[in-house]
Amino acid sequence: MKWTKFAVSGKPALRRLVALADVPDHQLLPDRIAGKPAVTFRAGPEFAWQTIALWLLGWLVRLRIVRSVSGLSPIAKRLQAFLSGFGSDRSAMSVVLTGKVGDQHIMRR
Repeated sequence: MKWTKFAVSGKPALRRLVALADVPDHQLLPDRIAGKPAVTFRAGPEFAWQTIALWLLGWLVRLRIVRSVSGLSPIAKRLQAFLSGFGSDRSAMSVVLTGKVGDQHIMRR
């Protein structure tokens, strides 16, 4: 997890706690740049505690304390609906693609 600042044209900048996200684009985007590019996805909701809570739930699964947290989705959905009035609709996602073209290292964000 890391704090990241996001600039959006015409709007105040966002500062979000983002964490690595596993998405299908890990297989799709590397095909767009020659060589062996790396793709990094990070995403974060408005409130940092949400990112931390999801990270901790992930560790429960990773450590095999629980098999899955998918059963919590109805509770999470109700909690999100209840808390939606306290924030905005502005989450954030960062996609960084790095690779090499010839001898030149490139990065796209």
